Amino acid sequence: MLALGVSVEGCSEFMTPRMNEVWPFIEAGLQDGDASVRKATCVAVSCLCEWLEDECVIKHKVLLPVSISFRPIEPFSQSFLVHTEPYR
Repeated sequence: MLALGVSVEGCSEFMTPRMNEVWPFIEAGLQDGDASVRKATCVAVSCLCEWLEDECVIKHKVLLPVSISFRPIEPFSQSFLVHTEPYR
């Protein structure tokens, strides 16, 4: 899944007409029972959204509900404080 996302950067024009073939894998990855697969799929989706905006916008009915349903591993406030501590 990570390779798919990263590869789009170098071949977005090649991937554009093939996205209908790719989306079933993305959707399955977002709903996988393994958190590492879901995380890798999220990274792939972020790359796809960066390089293939129009194709991703079309799939908003799939992407938004799934992304909203993800829950953070730890509360936001604790995570935020840990990551911003060096900047205080």
